[in-house]
Amino acid sequence: MNFTVGFLVFPGLQLLDLAGPYEMFAALSDCEIHLFWKTREPVACSTGMRFYPTTTLDEGLPVDVLCISGGAGINALLLDQEVQAWVQRQAMTAQFVTSVCTGTLLLGAAGLLTGRRATTHWRYHDLLAELGAIPVRRLVIGQFSAEISVKIVHPRPDQYSGISYSSSASWGANFRDIVR
Repeated sequence: MNFTVGFLVFPGLQLLDLAGPYEMFAALSDCEIHLFWKTREPVACSTGMRFYPTTTLDEGLPVDVLCISGGAGINALLLDQEVQAWVQRQAMTAQFVTSVCTGTLLLGAAGLLTGRRATTHWRYHDLLAELGAIPVRRLVIGQFSAEISVKIVHPRPDQYSGISYSSSASWGANFRDIVR
């Protein structure tokens, strides 16, 4: 099974939110990974480490799995119509639309969580309702539900949104197993 994973990288991205899931997917031999941003110029994460986007938003490359990481830089994207439109376009064809931590807020700002269960970093949890989501604080995978550090909720029956800062690698491993 060959599949393509796309991560949105942006100024102020939280490194761990990207690195955990990225490492899990990069370990698969049949997975192609793209780092998306507006340009291919280096993008600095919240601690200054630089990422080099491999694909621009305008290139229109569809992905099977879309992952939106969180971080302080997500705030600017909540008002960025270009990025929100790109997220909406990707969501129309992706098999899975995912997020880590505050990346969920961008999914909400793009209108993808209206009436759907979602969760995010505890400090920003109350914003979910303002973005049309039904805030939850539990892991939801199919029929199973439990309170653990990795939270995966269904924006659509065939899509997942994973939320965790401290255990993004665990989230990545769990989600990778769901995709496989």
